[in-house]
Amino acid sequence: MNAYSLRRQCVVLNVNGIGAMSMPPRRLAVVAIVAVTIAAAGAVVAQQRGAEAGPRKMAAGAPATAPAESADARAVRADLEAYVAAVAKKDFKTVAGYVDAERMVQEIEAAGMLAKMSGAQRARLVSGIEGQIEKGIRDPANVLAMTVIRVKKVHVLAGGREAMVYLKGAHASEAFMARWWMVKSSSGRWRTYDVEDASRFGVRLSMVMCGAVATTDSGFRPAAWVKDLQEIEPLLKAQGDGDVQKVEQMLPRLEKAGFPPGVQAMVLTVKGITLATQQKNAEAEAAFAQAARLDPDEPMALYFRATMYNVSMQKPEKGAELARQFLDRLGDDAMAFEQLAIALRIMHRDAEAIEALGRGNDDAPAEIELLAGYANWAAAAQPEDVTRRIERALSSVADPKAATETLAEDMGNRNAMDCLIAAYKKAKPGDAQTLAKLEEIKKTIPPTP
Repeated sequence: MNAYSLRRQCVVLNVNGIGAMSMPPRRLAVVAIVAVTIAAAGAVVAQQRGAEAGPRKMAAGAPATAPAESADARAVRADLEAYVAAVAKKDFKTVAGYVDAERMVQEIEAAGMLAKMSGAQRARLVSGIEGQIEKGIRDPANVLAMTVIRVKKVHVLAGGREAMVYLKGAHASEAFMARWWMVKSSSGRWRTYDVEDASRFGVRLSMVMCGAVATTDSGFRPAAWVKDLQEIEPLLKAQGDGDVQKVEQMLPRLEKAGFPPGVQAMVLTVKGITLATQQKNAEAEAAFAQAARLDPDEPMALYFRATMYNVSMQKPEKGAELARQFLDRLGDDAMAFEQLAIALRIMHRDAEAIEALGRGNDDAPAEIELLAGYANWAAAAQPEDVTRRIERALSSVADPKAATETLAEDMGNRNAMDCLIAAYKKAKPGDAQTLAKLEEIKKTIPPTP
């Protein structure tokens, strides 16, 4: 599951139809039930993008390094660059050296994942985790096997010995957002000791490693909730499949499982999303508030809540507030700008909405749905800018024709189609067949009033 792809839900809006939030019928199904995409949309988008452009690549965007960063923050970035280089070279010994299993065990102890261990048990756990990591990083789809890391923000924690890093990463099959916790070693190298994939926020690598070792070594006594972690994937799948009955059956037990704060916040966020899609807004807000108290720094929880407030609960002021909180944590980010733009659009603050969506496009120029949304909103007033942005996207993908065809499906007005046609003429001037097809698609779109 890739929660980052939740951006599909309603960016592709027709610039002519604010009240009804109208959009082309070909994409209407995508908008219908936002929360249903929480587990399934990632696979859908990955399949579509794989057909268009081959192996997943991170889009280019705004500069990663913020001004006036501390020396420690710059060192974190440098060590992450070295880490990615080692992954690319398949230098697995060096990669494993960037993971601090000893510090990970401290997290396991602090979270109460295992009963009190003897010194020998603790040493065995460290060794077991090291073995699991060395094995896992050889799998191209492993969360640690990142071939691209784009650091969004580095928060050096008190004392300067540890840091929490918000980043976007990619491995062989998908791109995703993550939080990494890092510690400075005695040599000065920054090493990771925990990782959280944003699509499963709350469930950290330390928990997975603990479960993997504890299930193969009967000498360890894991807490009851460690076993219950295996229910998280079925919960998210049920949410993604729109199986509200199953979600509602699972939630009461998982709410009482005794999970640590981050996982409990994720369970409560799923509960809030389920309630919001049923228009039980007061109950949904209560669940979201509980989740926020448990894990106020989790950006994806903010994103999910912003989405619900914008679409299901029709409270765009709250949606905008949450999107801005997301931006405060991560800096410029396409997902947050999308939700901010949607909220502003609902509030009829059109110029601000277009500016926000444009900034989102600057952060992720090749994200097709985001680009289509900007085109639909801005083409009438800023055709040259829209055409330039489409040209930029087409120049960065492996298959400009496939990307153009996807954009054509998302275009909701003739002004946007004109920009797409102009951009494709520059990208593929000799492809008369596709240009003729685009002109035919344009004829099916009602004239702009």
